[in-house]
Amino acid sequence: MVTQVTQRSSNFELLRILLIIFVVILHYNDSSRHGAFSFIDQATSLNKFFLYSMESLTLCAVNGFLCLSGYFLSKKDNVNIRKIIHLFTILFAYRVLTYLPAAIMHGSLSLKGLVSCFIPSSYYANLYCVVFLLSPFLNLITNKLNEKKYKLFIILLLSLFSILPTLTAVIPLAKSVSAISLYGNGRGFTIVNFILLYYIGGYIAKRDYKNTTISLLVFVLSSFLNCGIMFINKSAAIMYCNILVVLQAASLIVLFKNIKYQSNIVNSVAKSVWGVFCIHGFFMGIYCKMYPYELSQNFLHLVLHFGVCIIAVFACSLVWDKICTFVLKPIEKLFDRMPIFNKRISVE
Repeated sequence: MVTQVTQRSSNFELLRILLIIFVVILHYNDSSRHGAFSFIDQATSLNKFFLYSMESLTLCAVNGFLCLSGYFLSKKDNVNIRKIIHLFTILFAYRVLTYLPAAIMHGSLSLKGLVSCFIPSSYYANLYCVVFLLSPFLNLITNKLNEKKYKLFIILLLSLFSILPTLTAVIPLAKSVSAISLYGNGRGFTIVNFILLYYIGGYIAKRDYKNTTISLLVFVLSSFLNCGIMFINKSAAIMYCNILVVLQAASLIVLFKNIKYQSNIVNSVAKSVWGVFCIHGFFMGIYCKMYPYELSQNFLHLVLHFGVCIIAVFACSLVWDKICTFVLKPIEKLFDRMPIFNKRISVE
């Protein structure tokens, strides 16, 4: 059986909500999803600055989630695979529930299409689960380090897997230099970056940082500098292993760590963060088909399009998740009673 989780701290739950809104904003821009950056050449100077500013402020979303995982998992010596089963149950359910209506409407329903809904092709889910399964073993390293050695360990990780990749992305002659792979740095979409962020979160959990002003200043300054880089070298700026993006995530964890706050509403909304992550692209696609990007229009037009999109997509995704959570409840309870889905990985 899954052990009952104690009430979560709303300061970090509020941060999780903020981070998933950041994800929605990033996907509003994402050129690979035919987002606003696909039409950036048509944008006025002011509109371009607005989009780049929003991108710079929100780039740390995925990094923030990984830092949070490190913050909370770093003290554990065991994990239950039920967590992974839960994540993929929701992911597969959303895929089926969005595939079936569309396939039936377009007459394209097929066994192959249905089976593809159950292929774990989400890079974030896959890499997160690897980190989750390894976390008790990763903790063995840091639990044996004193404060001085832990700090040295973090400096080495940052130097090799964040500062070096940033420099090689910015300096053309150094592109072939990589401590991550033969084929470059993978823009931070790698297990190396995920583990780096995990350890940063664990480091913050063990330190008593009190100065919220400095953490807020680091976040704002990192965002501002990265926005400037985006105008010069966008591909370097949007890397998740970019040292400025890593600093953004770390500073947010420190900032929210020092906020004392409790809210049942916030905790309830935060339970839907993974569901919103899974489904928001579906609603964004609908919105942007109904109201296409018009980046050559005046600034207020873009702000209105952007604001309504983010609010509408988040709200629809939240409602959808609450409905699906209710529908999936019997299945989740069944999984809770099945020992095969509740195995623990332990280093005790």
